[in-house]
Amino acid sequence: MNEAENNPDQEKNKLAIFMLVFILLIVFLVILDANLHLIANTWWYDVLLHILGGTWIGTLFIYLFSYRRHFFDGKKNFLYSLAVIVGFAALMGVLWELYEFGFDQTIGTNLSLPLTQPNLGDTMKDLLDDILGGVIATLVYFFKK
Repeated sequence: MNEAENNPDQEKNKLAIFMLVFILLIVFLVILDANLHLIANTWWYDVLLHILGGTWIGTLFIYLFSYRRHFFDGKKNFLYSLAVIVGFAALMGVLWELYEFGFDQTIGTNLSLPLTQPNLGDTMKDLLDDILGGVIATLVYFFKK
């Protein structure tokens, strides 16, 4: 085992850089959608964005709390890690869907923009995709060497 693997600060810095690159990728994909209307024309693009977003949010939780062992020591128990990280990703997904609902009911309606939430099925699919992203973040966190 080398020194970098034993140094929590180096691990946290590597995770921060990864998260920065990851969020820039998500922003790039959202800008790409804004210009090419990919969500409207490609069935899987919205799924991809929500899974990536859920994974990023799960990773954010890990970044914020995995170095605070008194609060979250997820490496000890997989089911605990899964519940807490996925729960955080689900909560953020619900808050995002509430934002979209508020946008549709206020700004979107006044500007005659297409709905961000066309129906309940779309909202539920989005939340499931966010949860799947949280599961991915948990699996990577718990099983990485």
